[in-house]
Amino acid sequence: MMSRKKLALAFFLVVISMLVFPMAASAWPREIEKALWVPEGAYEVDRRAQSGVYSVSYKLNLCQPAESFISGMKRHMKRLSRWKRLDFDPYNPGLKLNHAREPVGRWDIYHHGPDGNDVMQWIDDWEDSGKNVVRYCLRYRAMNNGFQNACILEVIVSYLPGQIMRRDAPTKPKGKR
Repeated sequence: MMSRKKLALAFFLVVISMLVFPMAASAWPREIEKALWVPEGAYEVDRRAQSGVYSVSYKLNLCQPAESFISGMKRHMKRLSRWKRLDFDPYNPGLKLNHAREPVGRWDIYHHGPDGNDVMQWIDDWEDSGKNVVRYCLRYRAMNNGFQNACILEVIVSYLPGQIMRRDAPTKPKGKR
């Protein structure tokens, strides 16, 4: 049984390892490449893969709240048909994802991130029948909560195989019978 902290640490280490070991998208399985959407106008595109986890990061010149990006991502994933949008975070059981929270579409805000900026974040997860997960993580950075002028959207899209989720997922505590 892996605790939430250990699961979060494992996910963090996988993402860090992908930053160290880039892999050309042409070597990726076609279905994974298609699921990790990179829209027109993206720049600083960087593709990475390590141990079955695939990730692409990029930036877009798009002012917050990124409604056009979120709508485009939803259309893209629905077109692929094998992916279903999740309401709950599979890495943090019981935690609703941004689109499923009240008020609808509420972004998370973290003050004084590692670079001194405040961070505005949106997470959107999609799952297929094999329990593989595609996670879209959107971020804006701003000083002193100045998100009204935030116009550089940072995106990280990751494909996490179902076997990683099953191996590392926290188990529910057993109740009394």
